Amino acid sequence: MNPYQVKVKFPRLRRLGQRISSLIVLLQKSPYIQFLIPEAKLLSTVATADCVKMTVATVAGLGVFDSVSGATSVAQTSPSLGSTTVPATTGEALYFIFQITGTTYDVKGFEVTGALPPGVTHNKAQIESRNDNISGTPTQAGSYPIQITGWRKYDPSTGVYSGDHSDTVTFTIVVTAPPEATITQQPASITINSGETTSLNASADGTPPFTYQWYQGASGVDTTPVGNDSSSFTTPALSATTSYWVKVSNAANPSGDNSNTATVTVVDLFETWRTNYYTTQELADPLVSAPTADSDKDGVNNQSEYIFGTSPIASNVQLTPNVSMDETHVNISFTTVIASGVGYEGKTRHYAIEVSDDLQQSGDWPVLQGYSDITATGQTVNAQVPINTDPKKFYRVRSWLTP
Repeated sequence: MNPYQVKVKFPRLRRLGQRISSLIVLLQKSPYIQFLIPEAKLLSTVATADCVKMTVATVAGLGVFDSVSGATSVAQTSPSLGSTTVPATTGEALYFIFQITGTTYDVKGFEVTGALPPGVTHNKAQIESRNDNISGTPTQAGSYPIQITGWRKYDPSTGVYSGDHSDTVTFTIVVTAPPEATITQQPASITINSGETTSLNASADGTPPFTYQWYQGASGVDTTPVGNDSSSFTTPALSATTSYWVKVSNAANPSGDNSNTATVTVVDLFETWRTNYYTTQELADPLVSAPTADSDKDGVNNQSEYIFGTSPIASNVQLTPNVSMDETHVNISFTTVIASGVGYEGKTRHYAIEVSDDLQQSGDWPVLQGYSDITATGQTVNAQVPINTDPKKFYRVRSWLTP
Protein backbone atom coordinates (compact mmCIF):
# COMPACT_ATOMS: atom_id res chain seq x y z
CA MET A 1 0.00 0.00 0.00
CA ASN A 2 1.34 3.40 -0.88
CA PRO A 3 1.67 5.34 2.38
CA TYR A 4 1.38 8.60 0.59
CA GLN A 5 -1.97 7.62 -0.82
CA VAL A 6 -3.15 6.62 2.61
CA LYS A 7 -1.80 9.75 4.12
CA VAL A 8 -3.45 11.94 1.50
CA LYS A 9 -6.90 10.31 1.39
CA PHE A 10 -7.38 9.33 5.02
CA PRO A 11 -8.20 12.86 6.23
CA ARG A 12 -10.84 13.09 3.53
CA LEU A 13 -12.31 9.76 4.57
CA ARG A 14 -12.24 10.85 8.16
CA ARG A 15 -13.99 14.09 7.34
CA LEU A 16 -16.45 12.22 5.16
CA GLY A 17 -17.01 9.74 7.97
CA GLN A 18 -17.68 12.56 10.36
CA ARG A 19 -20.24 13.98 7.98
CA ILE A 20 -21.88 10.60 7.47
CA SER A 21 -21.96 9.97 11.21
CA SER A 22 -23.66 13.32 11.72
CA LEU A 23 -26.13 12.45 9.01
CA ILE A 24 -26.91 9.08 10.63
CA VAL A 25 -27.53 10.75 13.98
CA LEU A 26 -29.76 13.29 12.25
CA LEU A 27 -31.74 10.55 10.60
CA GLN A 28 -32.06 8.67 13.87
CA LYS A 29 -33.33 11.73 15.64
CA SER A 30 -35.73 12.61 12.84
CA PRO A 31 -37.55 9.48 11.61
CA TYR A 32 -39.76 11.44 9.24
CA ILE A 33 -36.70 12.47 7.19
CA GLN A 34 -35.74 8.83 6.69
CA PHE A 35 -38.81 7.92 4.65
CA LEU A 36 -39.24 11.06 2.60
CA ILE A 37 -37.68 9.28 -0.38
CA PRO A 38 -39.37 5.88 0.17
CA GLU A 39 -42.60 7.86 0.68
CA ALA A 40 -42.61 8.68 -3.02
CA LYS A 41 -43.11 4.98 -3.69
CA LEU A 42 -45.85 4.72 -1.08
CA LEU A 43 -47.86 7.63 -2.39
CA SER A 44 -48.60 5.83 -5.63
CA THR A 45 -50.36 3.09 -3.69
CA VAL A 46 -52.70 5.34 -1.73
CA ALA A 47 -56.31 4.72 -2.64
CA THR A 48 -57.47 8.28 -3.28
CA ALA A 49 -56.09 11.73 -3.92
CA ASP A 50 -57.48 12.90 -0.59
CA CYS A 51 -55.55 10.19 1.21
CA VAL A 52 -52.38 11.31 -0.59
CA LYS A 53 -52.93 14.83 0.65
CA MET A 54 -53.53 13.56 4.16
CA THR A 55 -50.38 11.40 4.10
CA VAL A 56 -48.21 14.27 2.90
CA ALA A 57 -49.77 16.62 5.43
CA THR A 58 -48.99 14.30 8.33
CA VAL A 59 -45.36 13.52 7.38
CA ALA A 60 -44.15 16.73 8.95
CA GLY A 61 -45.62 15.72 12.29
CA LEU A 62 -43.88 12.38 12.58
CA GLY A 63 -40.77 13.82 14.17
CA VAL A 64 -42.43 13.57 17.56
CA PHE A 65 -41.41 9.90 17.59
CA ASP A 66 -37.75 9.55 18.60
CA SER A 67 -36.20 6.41 17.12
CA VAL A 68 -33.15 6.60 19.38
CA SER A 69 -35.08 5.38 22.38
CA GLY A 70 -37.91 2.92 22.92
CA ALA A 71 -38.77 -0.45 21.43
CA THR A 72 -39.66 -0.94 17.79
CA SER A 73 -43.38 -0.33 17.62
CA VAL A 74 -46.23 1.07 15.53
CA ALA A 75 -47.84 4.45 16.18
CA GLN A 76 -50.76 6.40 14.75
CA THR A 77 -50.01 9.64 12.90
CA SER A 78 -53.52 10.50 11.69
CA PRO A 79 -56.27 11.24 12.48
CA SER A 80 -55.31 11.16 16.20
CA LEU A 81 -51.54 11.56 16.52
CA GLY A 82 -49.95 9.12 18.99
CA SER A 83 -53.24 7.66 20.21
CA THR A 84 -54.31 4.01 20.08
CA THR A 85 -57.90 5.13 19.54
CA VAL A 86 -58.86 5.95 15.97
CA PRO A 87 -61.98 8.21 15.80
CA ALA A 88 -64.32 7.84 12.83
CA THR A 89 -67.88 8.73 11.82
CA THR A 90 -70.30 6.73 9.71
CA GLY A 91 -70.71 8.17 6.24
CA GLU A 92 -67.48 10.18 6.47
CA ALA A 93 -64.12 9.27 4.93
CA LEU A 94 -61.54 7.76 7.30
CA TYR A 95 -57.76 7.88 6.67
CA PHE A 96 -55.97 6.02 9.44
CA ILE A 97 -52.22 6.44 8.84
CA PHE A 98 -49.64 4.63 10.99
CA GLN A 99 -45.83 4.26 11.01
CA ILE A 100 -43.13 2.10 12.50
CA THR A 101 -41.11 3.76 15.28
CA GLY A 102 -38.08 2.98 17.41
CA THR A 103 -35.96 1.68 14.53
CA THR A 104 -34.01 3.01 11.55
CA TYR A 105 -35.08 0.28 9.10
CA ASP A 106 -38.11 0.21 6.87
CA VAL A 107 -40.52 -2.70 6.82
CA LYS A 108 -41.71 -4.79 3.94
CA GLY A 109 -45.31 -4.81 5.08
CA PHE A 110 -47.71 -4.18 7.92
CA GLU A 111 -49.87 -7.03 9.11
CA VAL A 112 -53.35 -6.01 10.27
CA THR A 113 -55.47 -8.54 12.13
CA GLY A 114 -58.97 -8.14 13.51
CA ALA A 115 -62.25 -7.06 11.96
CA LEU A 116 -62.22 -3.66 10.29
CA PRO A 117 -65.39 -1.58 10.20
CA PRO A 118 -67.60 -2.28 7.17
CA GLY A 119 -66.56 0.01 4.34
CA VAL A 120 -62.93 0.27 5.49
CA THR A 121 -59.91 -1.62 4.08
CA HIS A 122 -56.19 -2.04 4.71
CA ASN A 123 -54.36 -0.80 1.62
CA LYS A 124 -51.25 -3.02 2.21
CA ALA A 125 -48.50 -0.86 0.80
CA GLN A 126 -46.16 -3.93 0.60
CA ILE A 127 -43.07 -1.82 -0.05
CA GLU A 128 -39.99 -0.76 1.84
CA SER A 129 -41.61 1.94 3.88
CA ARG A 130 -42.11 3.22 7.38
CA ASN A 131 -45.83 3.85 7.17
CA ASP A 132 -49.09 2.49 5.77
CA ASN A 133 -52.77 3.32 5.96
CA ILE A 134 -56.27 2.02 6.44
CA SER A 135 -58.98 3.99 4.67
CA GLY A 136 -62.56 4.01 3.49
CA THR A 137 -65.99 5.22 4.56
CA PRO A 138 -67.37 3.41 7.64
CA THR A 139 -70.98 2.37 7.26
CA GLN A 140 -71.67 0.95 10.72
CA ALA A 141 -71.10 2.45 14.14
CA GLY A 142 -69.22 0.41 16.73
CA SER A 143 -65.87 -0.31 18.37
CA TYR A 144 -63.40 -2.28 16.25
CA PRO A 145 -60.10 -3.42 17.92
CA ILE A 146 -57.35 -4.41 15.48
CA GLN A 147 -53.68 -5.42 15.87
CA ILE A 148 -50.90 -4.00 13.68
CA THR A 149 -47.36 -5.42 13.33
CA GLY A 150 -44.55 -4.19 11.06
CA TRP A 151 -42.54 -7.00 9.37
CA ARG A 152 -39.19 -6.94 7.59
CA LYS A 153 -40.33 -9.59 5.09
CA TYR A 154 -43.56 -10.27 3.29
CA ASP A 155 -44.43 -12.66 0.48
CA PRO A 156 -47.48 -11.29 -1.40
CA SER A 157 -47.93 -14.59 -3.25
CA THR A 158 -48.52 -16.50 -0.02
CA GLY A 159 -49.54 -13.65 2.27
CA VAL A 160 -46.91 -14.76 4.80
CA TYR A 161 -45.03 -12.24 6.97
CA SER A 162 -41.62 -13.24 8.38
CA GLY A 163 -38.30 -11.97 9.70
CA ASP A 164 -37.82 -9.23 12.25
CA HIS A 165 -40.94 -7.44 13.34
CA SER A 166 -42.09 -4.64 15.56
CA ASP A 167 -44.15 -4.97 18.67
CA THR A 168 -47.80 -5.69 17.95
CA VAL A 169 -49.95 -2.72 18.90
CA THR A 170 -53.70 -2.81 19.40
CA PHE A 171 -55.67 0.10 17.94
CA THR A 172 -59.39 0.57 18.40
CA ILE A 173 -61.31 2.19 15.57
CA VAL A 174 -64.30 3.82 17.24
CA VAL A 175 -67.02 4.61 14.71
CA THR A 176 -69.81 6.88 15.87
CA ALA A 177 -73.01 7.90 14.14
CA PRO A 178 -73.05 11.48 12.83
CA PRO A 179 -74.77 14.02 15.08
CA GLU A 180 -78.53 14.12 14.68
CA ALA A 181 -80.27 17.29 13.57
CA THR A 182 -81.45 19.28 16.58
CA ILE A 183 -83.00 22.73 16.58
CA THR A 184 -80.77 25.29 18.30
CA GLN A 185 -82.74 28.45 17.45
CA GLN A 186 -86.49 28.22 17.87
CA PRO A 187 -88.80 30.33 15.69
CA ALA A 188 -89.96 33.25 17.84
CA SER A 189 -93.51 34.43 18.39
CA ILE A 190 -94.25 37.94 17.15
CA THR A 191 -97.03 40.51 16.97
CA ILE A 192 -97.93 42.20 13.68
CA ASN A 193 -100.66 44.46 12.35
CA SER A 194 -103.51 43.06 10.34
CA GLY A 195 -102.63 42.74 6.65
CA GLU A 196 -98.89 42.49 7.27
CA THR A 197 -96.46 39.64 6.71
CA THR A 198 -93.53 38.53 8.85
CA SER A 199 -90.58 36.12 8.68
CA LEU A 200 -89.92 33.26 11.09
CA ASN A 201 -86.43 31.79 11.43
CA ALA A 202 -84.86 28.63 12.86
CA SER A 203 -81.39 27.06 12.89
CA ALA A 204 -80.12 23.55 13.62
CA ASP A 205 -77.00 21.74 14.76
CA GLY A 206 -75.76 18.33 13.67
CA THR A 207 -74.37 16.93 10.44
CA PRO A 208 -75.57 18.79 7.35
CA PRO A 209 -77.32 18.85 4.99
CA PHE A 210 -80.55 19.67 6.78
CA THR A 211 -84.12 19.54 5.50
CA TYR A 212 -86.60 22.13 6.77
CA GLN A 213 -90.38 21.73 6.56
CA TRP A 214 -92.67 24.43 7.96
CA TYR A 215 -96.25 23.79 9.05
CA GLN A 216 -99.22 25.92 10.00
CA GLY A 217 -100.74 25.00 13.34
CA ALA A 218 -99.46 23.81 16.71
CA SER A 219 -96.15 21.95 16.94
CA GLY A 220 -96.56 18.32 15.86
CA VAL A 221 -99.64 18.97 13.71
CA ASP A 222 -98.38 18.30 10.18
CA THR A 223 -101.63 18.49 8.21
CA THR A 224 -100.87 21.91 6.69
CA PRO A 225 -97.34 22.16 5.27
CA VAL A 226 -96.26 25.62 4.14
CA GLY A 227 -93.15 27.28 2.76
CA ASN A 228 -90.06 25.83 1.09
CA ASP A 229 -87.04 23.86 2.29
CA SER A 230 -85.47 26.81 4.07
CA SER A 231 -84.48 27.86 7.58
CA SER A 232 -86.67 30.95 7.07
CA PHE A 233 -90.40 31.21 6.34
CA THR A 234 -92.31 34.34 5.31
CA THR A 235 -96.00 34.30 6.14
CA PRO A 236 -98.67 35.59 3.79
CA ALA A 237 -100.50 38.78 4.74
CA LEU A 238 -102.42 37.82 7.87
CA SER A 239 -105.71 39.12 9.19
CA ALA A 240 -105.98 36.71 12.12
CA THR A 241 -103.61 35.28 14.69
CA THR A 242 -101.88 32.18 13.26
CA SER A 243 -99.39 29.60 14.59
CA TYR A 244 -96.48 27.95 12.79
CA TRP A 245 -93.69 25.45 13.52
CA VAL A 246 -90.84 23.76 11.67
CA LYS A 247 -89.38 20.23 11.50
CA VAL A 248 -85.63 19.87 10.83
CA SER A 249 -84.16 16.53 9.74
CA ASN A 250 -80.92 15.06 8.39
CA ALA A 251 -79.59 11.63 7.43
CA ALA A 252 -78.89 10.80 11.07
CA ASN A 253 -82.34 11.94 12.17
CA PRO A 254 -84.79 11.26 9.32
CA SER A 255 -87.81 11.57 11.62
CA GLY A 256 -86.72 15.12 12.42
CA ASP A 257 -86.71 17.45 15.39
CA ASN A 258 -89.86 19.51 15.98
CA SER A 259 -89.63 23.15 16.96
CA ASN A 260 -91.78 24.99 19.45
CA THR A 261 -94.94 26.70 18.24
CA ALA A 262 -94.40 30.25 17.04
CA THR A 263 -97.55 32.36 17.35
CA VAL A 264 -98.00 35.32 15.03
CA THR A 265 -100.43 37.55 16.92
CA VAL A 266 -102.35 39.81 14.56
CA VAL A 267 -103.54 43.13 15.91
CA ASP A 268 -106.52 44.75 14.16
CA LEU A 269 -105.51 48.41 14.10
CA PHE A 270 -108.94 49.47 12.86
CA GLU A 271 -110.43 47.85 15.95
CA THR A 272 -107.92 49.73 18.10
CA TRP A 273 -108.71 52.99 16.27
CA ARG A 274 -112.49 52.81 16.70
CA THR A 275 -112.26 52.05 20.43
CA ASN A 276 -110.68 55.48 20.70
CA TYR A 277 -113.93 57.09 19.45
CA TYR A 278 -116.81 54.93 20.61
CA THR A 279 -118.09 53.84 24.00
CA THR A 280 -118.46 50.18 24.92
CA GLN A 281 -122.16 50.38 24.17
CA GLU A 282 -121.51 52.01 20.77
CA LEU A 283 -118.85 49.42 19.92
CA ALA A 284 -121.48 46.74 20.45
CA ASP A 285 -123.85 48.45 17.98
CA PRO A 286 -122.83 47.71 14.36
CA LEU A 287 -125.09 50.49 13.11
CA VAL A 288 -122.82 52.95 14.89
CA SER A 289 -119.30 51.57 14.92
CA ALA A 290 -119.10 48.86 12.25
CA PRO A 291 -116.68 49.49 9.33
CA THR A 292 -119.60 50.22 6.99
CA ALA A 293 -121.47 52.48 9.44
CA ASP A 294 -121.55 56.27 9.02
CA SER A 295 -122.24 57.59 12.51
CA ASP A 296 -121.49 61.25 11.69
CA LYS A 297 -123.68 61.19 8.55
CA ASP A 298 -121.04 62.85 6.35
CA GLY A 299 -121.32 60.26 3.58
CA VAL A 300 -118.05 58.51 4.53
CA ASN A 301 -118.16 55.19 6.38
CA ASN A 302 -115.96 54.36 9.36
CA GLN A 303 -113.49 52.25 7.36
CA SER A 304 -112.85 55.14 4.96
CA GLU A 305 -112.61 57.61 7.84
CA TYR A 306 -109.88 55.41 9.32
CA ILE A 307 -107.99 55.27 6.04
CA PHE A 308 -108.21 59.04 5.46
CA GLY A 309 -107.38 59.84 9.08
CA THR A 310 -110.55 61.78 9.82
CA SER A 311 -112.92 61.56 12.78
CA PRO A 312 -115.84 59.11 12.50
CA ILE A 313 -117.97 61.09 14.91
CA ALA A 314 -117.70 64.58 13.37
CA SER A 315 -118.16 65.69 9.77
CA ASN A 316 -114.80 66.63 8.30
CA VAL A 317 -114.10 68.63 5.16
CA GLN A 318 -110.56 67.22 4.87
CA LEU A 319 -111.93 64.53 2.57
CA THR A 320 -113.01 67.11 -0.04
CA PRO A 321 -110.12 68.59 -2.07
CA ASN A 322 -110.31 72.22 -3.16
CA VAL A 323 -111.03 72.41 -6.88
CA SER A 324 -111.02 75.57 -8.96
CA MET A 325 -110.71 76.38 -12.66
CA ASP A 326 -109.39 79.26 -14.74
CA GLU A 327 -109.20 79.72 -18.49
CA THR A 328 -106.38 77.25 -18.96
CA HIS A 329 -106.19 74.92 -15.95
CA VAL A 330 -108.09 72.96 -13.36
CA ASN A 331 -106.50 73.52 -9.95
CA ILE A 332 -106.70 70.78 -7.32
CA SER A 333 -105.27 71.07 -3.81
CA PHE A 334 -105.52 69.23 -0.51
CA THR A 335 -103.53 68.74 2.67
CA THR A 336 -102.16 65.31 3.49
CA VAL A 337 -102.61 63.80 6.95
CA ILE A 338 -99.77 61.84 8.54
CA ALA A 339 -100.75 58.39 9.82
CA SER A 340 -100.14 58.83 13.54
CA GLY A 341 -101.88 58.24 16.82
CA VAL A 342 -103.98 55.34 18.10
CA GLY A 343 -104.51 52.65 15.48
CA TYR A 344 -101.77 53.85 13.12
CA GLU A 345 -98.71 52.27 14.72
CA GLY A 346 -96.22 51.45 11.97
CA LYS A 347 -98.51 52.76 9.23
CA THR A 348 -97.82 55.23 6.40
CA ARG A 349 -100.58 57.05 4.53
CA HIS A 350 -100.45 57.51 0.76
CA TYR A 351 -102.55 59.55 -1.69
CA ALA A 352 -103.26 59.60 -5.42
CA ILE A 353 -105.32 61.90 -7.64
CA GLU A 354 -107.57 60.02 -10.05
CA VAL A 355 -109.45 61.31 -13.08
CA SER A 356 -112.37 60.00 -15.15
CA ASP A 357 -114.72 61.10 -17.93
CA ASP A 358 -117.60 59.30 -16.26
CA LEU A 359 -118.68 60.08 -12.72
CA GLN A 360 -120.44 56.73 -12.55
CA GLN A 361 -117.31 54.74 -13.45
CA SER A 362 -116.85 51.93 -10.96
CA GLY A 363 -113.60 50.47 -9.70
CA ASP A 364 -110.27 52.21 -10.00
CA TRP A 365 -110.06 55.39 -12.03
CA PRO A 366 -107.02 56.32 -14.15
CA VAL A 367 -104.34 58.07 -12.11
CA LEU A 368 -103.35 61.64 -12.92
CA GLN A 369 -99.80 61.56 -14.22
CA GLY A 370 -97.31 62.64 -11.56
CA TYR A 371 -99.74 62.08 -8.69
CA SER A 372 -99.90 58.29 -8.43
CA ASP A 373 -98.25 57.83 -5.02
CA ILE A 374 -97.94 60.76 -2.63
CA THR A 375 -96.54 59.90 0.81
CA ALA A 376 -98.25 61.94 3.52
CA THR A 377 -95.95 64.25 5.48
CA GLY A 378 -98.59 66.91 6.28
CA GLN A 379 -97.77 68.81 3.09
CA THR A 380 -100.22 70.60 0.81
CA VAL A 381 -100.55 69.04 -2.63
CA ASN A 382 -101.26 71.33 -5.57
CA ALA A 383 -102.05 69.97 -9.04
CA GLN A 384 -102.64 72.06 -12.15
CA VAL A 385 -104.27 70.18 -15.00
CA PRO A 386 -104.40 71.83 -18.46
CA ILE A 387 -107.90 72.12 -19.90
CA ASN A 388 -108.17 70.29 -23.22
CA THR A 389 -110.88 70.32 -25.85
CA ASP A 390 -113.02 68.08 -23.63
CA PRO A 391 -113.31 69.88 -20.25
CA LYS A 392 -115.72 67.27 -18.90
CA LYS A 393 -113.52 65.65 -16.29
CA PHE A 394 -114.13 64.33 -12.80
CA TYR A 395 -111.39 64.21 -10.15
CA ARG A 396 -111.11 62.45 -6.83
CA VAL A 397 -108.47 61.76 -4.15
CA ARG A 398 -107.79 58.19 -3.12
CA SER A 399 -105.89 57.22 0.05
CA TRP A 400 -104.44 53.98 1.44
CA LEU A 401 -102.26 52.76 4.30
CA THR A 402 -99.12 50.62 4.16
CA PRO A 403 -97.20 48.90 6.98
